[in-house]
Formats: sequence, C-alpha cells, structure tokens
Amino acid sequence: MTILGEGKNPGREHMLQLARKAGISKREAGSIIDEVLAAVRRWKKFADRAHLSSASARQIEASFPDLTK
Repeated sequence: MTILGEGKNPGREHMLQLARKAGISKREAGSIIDEVLAAVRRWKKFADRAHLSSASARQIEASFPDLTK
C-alpha cells in the first residue's frame, strides 16, 4: 500500500495531503494525527497490558510510520 506515492514510510505531510484530498481541513487532520501520535507514544503501556512479549511489541512498534516528519 502507498500513500500519495510513499509506500515505506509515509509521514505527516503525506497524511495532510491525503486529508486535503478527502476534504478534511488541515486543522482537523493535524488534530487527528496528533491524537494518533499520542496513542502510539503509549504503545509500550498498551502492549504490557495485553501481555505481549517484548519481542512482539518491538516488532509491531517497528511497523509504525513516523508521523512526526
């Protein structure tokens, strides 16, 4: 899957462009992205609560796109 031509590591700008194409304002899209980032930053807590092994948690975490760029 690609997002606006970026398949490996779509970033914030890709998501904002996609949102614009979908008719979502930049402000709303930015807010949604920030909400997702806040949840992703708490990933380790979620993984611990789900009793995932450290190796599984790291493997899943490695697949998260970098939405800070």
